[in-house]
Amino acid sequence: MTTDDPIAEYRHLLGTIAETSRRMSEHAAGRVAALSGGLGGAERAIAAEAEAEARVVEEIGAWWQHRVASRLAHLRWISPGPRPTADPSADPGRLDEYLAQIEPATDALFAAVAAASRRGRPG
Repeated sequence: MTTDDPIAEYRHLLGTIAETSRRMSEHAAGRVAALSGGLGGAERAIAAEAEAEARVVEEIGAWWQHRVASRLAHLRWISPGPRPTADPSADPGRLDEYLAQIEPATDALFAAVAAASRRGRPG
């Protein structure tokens, strides 16, 4: 808008600035709301995964105690060692595959322990 009236032109510029400022504020508020909603969803997903991880760690600890530590407790010449810890590089989607590898290895361990026990203490 170009007029010979500088006051009218000034008012027009102020109106344009106010409208632009209002639109930018609305846009920013919309982005904040969208990002906040996304963060809330991410926080819930993280909490659910942390709970799932804690359950798996607890199950593995109980498995270790029942399948390994308690079965070795009566033997003085062998120690079950520390409880297993989580492998940060492990793929949670392959847990069943990992267990399929661990079960036969555990059975082989106890077969070897039984054989060693029949022969007497290792020297």
